[in-house]
Amino acid sequence: MRDAGMPNLDWKALWKQAQQNSLMDKSQPDEGKWLSFWDAEAPAYLERVKTEENVYAGIVDYLRREGAFRENDSVLDIASGPGTYTLQFAPFAKMVTALDISGGMLAGLRNEADARGLRNIRPVQAAWGDYHEPEKYDLVFTALSPAVTGPDEFLKMEEFSTRSCCYITTGTEEQSRTRHDLWRVLAGVEKGRKEFNITYPFNLLVSMGRKPNVRFFDYLSGERMTVGQLTEYYAKFFGNFMEIDEEKRERIAAYIESISSGGYCDSWNKKSLVALYWEVPG
Repeated sequence: MRDAGMPNLDWKALWKQAQQNSLMDKSQPDEGKWLSFWDAEAPAYLERVKTEENVYAGIVDYLRREGAFRENDSVLDIASGPGTYTLQFAPFAKMVTALDISGGMLAGLRNEADARGLRNIRPVQAAWGDYHEPEKYDLVFTALSPAVTGPDEFLKMEEFSTRSCCYITTGTEEQSRTRHDLWRVLAGVEKGRKEFNITYPFNLLVSMGRKPNVRFFDYLSGERMTVGQLTEYYAKFFGNFMEIDEEKRERIAAYIESISSGGYCDSWNKKSLVALYWEVPG
């Protein structure tokens, strides 16, 4: 994963450049709308998480076997959502602090934790950039986090860890073809998020003398939605980044219709997650 022929590359600067070139970062969402979007999306998000629970449980089990996550550990889960991984850590952990900016996501997590009889989860509503609590954790963890897209947010994880850190990202750059295509349909440009490429954090850690470990997890993911449901979802999603007038809504609907069959869209496809974990010096 590291190019031995280019040992002196500044991976921190390269990652920052990829972060700054991201269309998502250039098209910053309206903060209030963004929070409202995730609050409203929380129930459906939790249901999707539950259908893929075996994938997330498998990743946590892998971290247990590797010793990155141990019995009775304290865990900080950054951008926890409705408990994608928090619910998998909790049965084995001493305490899991679930950090997220969305109150709706954390409410869903509380309800699901209560239903499972889990009493060792501490939800904290805050942004990672604003998080400055004095407590440290055995494992600091984040997965597909919009709060950790560059080296500064990534290395901040070490500040709160006494032993291990784990960063989960996509195994491929293009995980959502529909969303990427709609960026082009609505904004006239191809959306790319190269800042999530595992090459940057892996090589940054190597350049710092860390010994990162990497494991890929492939799985099948997707769901069936009507054309109307999917059109409404993407109208709300892109409404966080631009004004969605009737003409843009029609563009979204036309694209969704073009990839549908019998009034439904099946989004089943192969996906990949990659787990990067390492031990914190000292």
